[in-house]
Amino acid sequence: MKVILKCMGKLQKLKSLIKLHKLFHYEFRIPKELFYKLKLKAYFISSSDDFIICYGNKKLYNYLKEYDILYVDQYKVVFKKVILNKIIIILTFILICLIFLSSSYFIREIKFKDESMYDYRVYSYVNSKLDKKWFLYSLNEDINSISLSLRATFPNYAYIGISKSGGALIIDIEKIDVKQNNKVLKNKNSLISNYNAVIYSINCKEGVVLVNLNQSIKKGEVLVTPNGESGYCDAVVLGSLAEYKTVVVKKEKIIFDYTGKFIRKYNIRFGNNNLLNYKNIYDNQTIELKSIFEIFNYIKLDKVYYYEKDFIKLVYNYEDAYNYAISTIYYNLELYRKSTLEKINNIKLLNYEENEDSFTFFFLVNEIKSIGIYS
Repeated sequence: MKVILKCMGKLQKLKSLIKLHKLFHYEFRIPKELFYKLKLKAYFISSSDDFIICYGNKKLYNYLKEYDILYVDQYKVVFKKVILNKIIIILTFILICLIFLSSSYFIREIKFKDESMYDYRVYSYVNSKLDKKWFLYSLNEDINSISLSLRATFPNYAYIGISKSGGALIIDIEKIDVKQNNKVLKNKNSLISNYNAVIYSINCKEGVVLVNLNQSIKKGEVLVTPNGESGYCDAVVLGSLAEYKTVVVKKEKIIFDYTGKFIRKYNIRFGNNNLLNYKNIYDNQTIELKSIFEIFNYIKLDKVYYYEKDFIKLVYNYEDAYNYAISTIYYNLELYRKSTLEKINNIKLLNYEENEDSFTFFFLVNEIKSIGIYS
């Protein structure tokens, strides 16, 4: 009991000292002669050489002003040592938070998921959806809307969309699978030219070639005839040519596509049996399943995404319609491709017409394409 009372007494004494320090926060360095002459009332007095070091309040500070006494305001010392340091730490923390938030909100770069799929037209289209704020960039539309616009504007790809990872905007593109179009069947008829062109490439597996590289040919000329022994013709002849093309784009179109809405669920499986089963989240949906972990290939935890698909009305302005028209030209090249050497060298817009419900574009297309048909 005595020990407790003793500790409480020391604690009370410490509190009193702290209180005094708060009241008397001016530290003075007064010559001894002056100190004793003025008979000053001060606290926490100590002696150092020819000076008396003591503490006083604001009243004492005002009284000693005329004597040009050295003093230190302990409040200011504490403020500089503690408060200012804390402010610096707080400001640094706020700056780090702002950098972190800006890195996830603002866009630093646009890149393709597969760099081999780089398409300048797609890059320019996505870049046009950015707003510049000082030296930072942000999206002026939500990601789902931009992805939908990309799919509506660039039909020459099987899939196109964007996603965001930190400060990077990632463009994901998948080409149309045209394996079936690459298949060239044997034919008993001759291969004749369907265009006026200059011969660029000849790939003849079976038959008699009647033309040479860099030879100018006219529509209807025979390119390859059937083999005399087998009676079959199997060849692909590419030509370099310029072709006029007209593309009509409706101002309004209804498509069946992803709406941008999705729901994430978790599912536990025991073998082939689902503990949780969400079948009809949306009337029309696509399900994507991602495995989180599994135990002995029997107990599995999956993350399941349900993406809504629905009919969506699209409205094309001139720019969107123009991009769509260009993309249909590339789409048709991929759709009927017979050789990896086929390509479009240049597309030039000659003219366009606009009416109430559509745009009509007139192009001159310089390309290398398969020019032969069996006849």
